[in-house]
Amino acid sequence: MRHLVVDALPGEAGSRVALPEATEHRLRRVLRLAEGARVTLVDGHGLRATARVALEVLAGRRSEPRLTLVLEGPPVAVPRPRGLTLVLAQGLLKAQRMDWLVEKATELGVDTLAPVLCARSVARAQGGKRDRWLALAIEASEQCGRVWLPDVREPRSLDAILNDAPGVGCAAIVRLDEVGGAPPLSDVLRELPRSIVTCIFCVGPEGAFAPGELALLDQAGALPASLGPTVLRGETAALATLAVASMWRVSDIY
Repeated sequence: MRHLVVDALPGEAGSRVALPEATEHRLRRVLRLAEGARVTLVDGHGLRATARVALEVLAGRRSEPRLTLVLEGPPVAVPRPRGLTLVLAQGLLKAQRMDWLVEKATELGVDTLAPVLCARSVARAQGGKRDRWLALAIEASEQCGRVWLPDVREPRSLDAILNDAPGVGCAAIVRLDEVGGAPPLSDVLRELPRSIVTCIFCVGPEGAFAPGELALLDQAGALPASLGPTVLRGETAALATLAVASMWRVSDIY
């Protein structure tokens, strides 16, 4: 079934779910869903329901029938994925690279995407970026079947992001090391105490973290970790990190 993210889900079977015109057009004209087709609906915050497509003429209108979705049953609550909560503090990248990263990080299960305004970032924050990233995360969630949308945040300084980190004992900060000599990321994750429920992965921009930013990470107790002997682009390092970390989410360690 098609997977669709909606703003809100009604609470009873038989309820209609109103769709924006753009979404209706995509379902009807692009995906060509016929009357009676079934879709999975999620609100992005843990509720999921099944609905069927109905074509209805709205009262007082003589135009062609509008596509609506009718719930087949009440929504059910789906718990968050168990294990580590994955936070990606990513140095702001150029527009196309950042867009691609948001899409793929969503597919890999990132819980929070926190863009970092770094001294060596080539890109600079502009208004409306978060709205675009959130739209890309929604599209990716529909493609991969996510029930919980990632928390996509506004770009902020590394200092501000570290200050918001959960208290000592329940969160770990991991810095992906570009120089080499750090232990493999898998080993770092393996050694985390069982009390750790959140892991903040810090990945630099195209120009890497500046010395002052590295000092901030050291002061915050960040654990250096390696992804191998080659120097990776920012978006490649981020996705490799999430691919490794997502394995720990479903392991028996947590």
